[in-house]
Amino acid sequence: MTASPESHKVEALAGYLKDCLQAERLTVESFSRLSGGAIQDNFGITVVCRGGPNEGRHALVVRSDAPSKVAVSMSRAQEFRVLQVAHEAGVTVPRPFWCCEDASVIGAPFCVMARVNGSASPRELVRQMGANPAQARELVMQLGSELARIHSVVPDSPAAQRLHFLPMPSDKPALARVAEYRAALDAIPLPQPVLEWALNWLAQHAVDSGLRTLCHGDFRTGNYMVEDGRVTAVLDWEFASWGDPYEDLGWLCARSWRFGAAERAAGGIGDRHDLYAAWEAGTGHAVDDRQVRYWEVMGMVRWAVIALQQGQRHLSGEQPSLELALTGRMLPEIELDILATVAQFEGQPISAVALQPWHAPQGEASHAGAGLLAPDAGNTLQIARQTLLGTLLPQLPESCTYEALMVANAMAAAQRELADGGRSHAGVKQAVRAFLQGAQMWQDSHSASDPRAVLARSLRAGRVPPTQDGALRSLLILDTCTRLALTNPKYLAGHQESARALSTTESGE
Repeated sequence: MTASPESHKVEALAGYLKDCLQAERLTVESFSRLSGGAIQDNFGITVVCRGGPNEGRHALVVRSDAPSKVAVSMSRAQEFRVLQVAHEAGVTVPRPFWCCEDASVIGAPFCVMARVNGSASPRELVRQMGANPAQARELVMQLGSELARIHSVVPDSPAAQRLHFLPMPSDKPALARVAEYRAALDAIPLPQPVLEWALNWLAQHAVDSGLRTLCHGDFRTGNYMVEDGRVTAVLDWEFASWGDPYEDLGWLCARSWRFGAAERAAGGIGDRHDLYAAWEAGTGHAVDDRQVRYWEVMGMVRWAVIALQQGQRHLSGEQPSLELALTGRMLPEIELDILATVAQFEGQPISAVALQPWHAPQGEASHAGAGLLAPDAGNTLQIARQTLLGTLLPQLPESCTYEALMVANAMAAAQRELADGGRSHAGVKQAVRAFLQGAQMWQDSHSASDPRAVLARSLRAGRVPPTQDGALRSLLILDTCTRLALTNPKYLAGHQESARALSTTESGE
């Protein structure tokens, strides 16, 4: 029988760890892939040493590159050095042990660290903390303290010499991010008017705290482990850089990482002001709330770019994956979060009335499948989804639940798009063309062009007159809500409900 690639990996790791642990004999007790790992592969391995200075059982994590990785992600050797510096600074991280840059051992460079107890499941953590406000407050303050320890590492410290490979922005960190995300959009085939508008807004309102520290780059719920209400490990350091520490605060507070608990700004766990208080106590710097909220918008633009890149990884055939495909389809959710957050930042929240998708003119109806004796595609998808959720899902093992729900969500979205028949997309294109014509930005040469592409190019070039800003925002909201009504109508309904609640509070009713 031919040995599997997994067995070769286990055998190679056993030999490598035997040498590192200086064991006379080493036995692999268990080996398994850990959850997560869209960008990196993480494996849990437990070994037992006999003889030598490290006798006994050792629970470890092996971290290596996934088959396809994000270009800006650092190498495993670089991440290992960052982890070492963070560990020395008192950050709660898995203890880093060894780094192997020889790809021939298991097929990719990897690093080995201690395995710690706890869970990083964001939705489960948000649910638990919602039921225990006192514990949630304590956890939020721990997160603020962890960020303060990370931000205690500064470029002119002795530790910085080992982090020479980390990027250092030459200008305002905010402007450097804007340039980075614009360059990323240039590599995406489809036009992105909302993101072009958001990047213009970010460039015009760029902030700078003047602080330059080590930044984690992905500090959010889901990237730290918790056990019994305590942080046991801050994970996933591959996006670390030198920068403005407010970027980390904003990323954690961005609505994208609240996992259904939009009212709990600090990672879906608790109140942002508890986070601020702990960070202030650890750093000695007072928090500027408006700068945090600015970086929340930047963080959501970043997440939108990543979602687009993940979708492209699937579409290109580089890494076909339902999860990547669905991540790419999350774009309207993120865009609506961006538009709503900017409006709140400016003190003019979007009303529930404005949060409406395009509707077909009265009398226009779908004729998809009309006159067919057999069930049409939409009907077939509907019954297939019902069978999956009602009959198959209860019989599947728990490990398959997430994938089954992803399939069900994909089928529901496809069903809505089939029923729509492309009318919503056509209606929005017509609205965009009307806006461009009204703003005298539509020319005869554009007759065969996609209006959204013309709008995106105009935004990038700064050709949209400031006098059109109100109409432009209304158009972007219409565009986003229309796409969201097809991809995730529940998310749109959540925004509408939040807007109605805010309006009621402000009116004093």
